[in-house]
Amino acid sequence: LGPGDYTTTLHKILNFGDFNSNGLLTYGEARSLWSLLQHREFLLLLLFQDNDTFPRINGTCGSIYAMEHVANNKLFNMKSNSWLSIFLSDAYHWQFPIWKRRAKMSIGMIEFMMDIFEKNGVNYYMCNILPTSFGYTARYDIKIIDVLSVVSKYHLKTEMSNRSCYTDDDCTFSHNCKTQCNQELRKCSSDLVVPNLKILCDLLMDYLMYGAPNHVTVDLERLLHQCQSLDNRQFSAEMDHAVLLNDLQLFIWSQIKYG
Repeated sequence: LGPGDYTTTLHKILNFGDFNSNGLLTYGEARSLWSLLQHREFLLLLLFQDNDTFPRINGTCGSIYAMEHVANNKLFNMKSNSWLSIFLSDAYHWQFPIWKRRAKMSIGMIEFMMDIFEKNGVNYYMCNILPTSFGYTARYDIKIIDVLSVVSKYHLKTEMSNRSCYTDDDCTFSHNCKTQCNQELRKCSSDLVVPNLKILCDLLMDYLMYGAPNHVTVDLERLLHQCQSLDNRQFSAEMDHAVLLNDLQLFIWSQIKYG
């Protein structure tokens, strides 16, 4: 996670490891907890247990853990099973839930971006923002499926700053986490070129604009286009990111809060 004061985080982890809730950590409990923490997915789930977009940890046994089942394990499937997909490239749109349910889930994804932007003094990135990275419950609450694609800024910086490069393509950490190649030093930078929010808005442009109510389309498309133009190389990038997150959340919420 990088340098910092993690007293609160450590207390949270140790309290979780006190499986019989007697205020003490036995050798067996400590051993089990340590083996669980070797799984990066488990650590992320534990760090974000108070965030509704992350699946719950249902239980543990030694180094094994079970987490909440998510009824729908992808946001949507672009490879539609319908025979019409042979003739229509956008046939997958027909499997979308009604617009208000999509709007609710979109707010969940935006709130997720807010949550990982800064958590207990640590900044995180989502390095795979794809329809298969998100799922949802029977009540249309969004859940993160690809937990391992959540990476701390420090982790990314450590990984990329030691990487040699000749082109920007050499500075690819994952599908959505890419930095630039410093041609003089032949080293990758540690800052993302494309903000996470821009990539999410690319996804929402397809997911939310399809079938959107007529009175919503103009303002929603304007906000999403602003979001798609975000660039981390701009001086005001961090402020723009925060403002657009807030504006998108408030606008979408205003369309469904009475529905």
